[in-house]
Amino acid sequence: MVSGVGGSDLPAFQTALALPPYPPISITTDLAPGSVFPRNRNFTVQWSGGRAGDTVHMQISRDGLPGGYCDCAAPATTGSITLPTVTTPGFSHVTMLPSPGGPSEVRIFIESEGDQIQNFPLPGLTQIAQHRWLYEWRFGKITFP
Repeated sequence: MVSGVGGSDLPAFQTALALPPYPPISITTDLAPGSVFPRNRNFTVQWSGGRAGDTVHMQISRDGLPGGYCDCAAPATTGSITLPTVTTPGFSHVTMLPSPGGPSEVRIFIESEGDQIQNFPLPGLTQIAQHRWLYEWRFGKITFP
């Protein structure tokens, strides 16, 4: 149940929110702090569980590097997500990972999509109010030398 006390522009409200079971997935890849993964190989995170219609997102960012991140997504029912290496003429295999040089953070998340977004009317708003959810896992101090 979600409720708000209201104020001068919006009335008080109370509405129900349906969440998927927690956790919607269980990550099985070891991403403990200090884990090292080579940059010249695909980077894959695996999990068990996952509902049809959910999408698992993976973002990898390097600590202290503003805007330096990569992002990919996979259906939750596939059980894994991979950031592949790419072969470019004149170069060896390179990954889409942020540039090397420091520890990285791996962020895995699932958020409400499609029919899982719950709309509800709230007088005083110019648009429909929405319930959304997000489950997030953050793994820090991962190295990609």
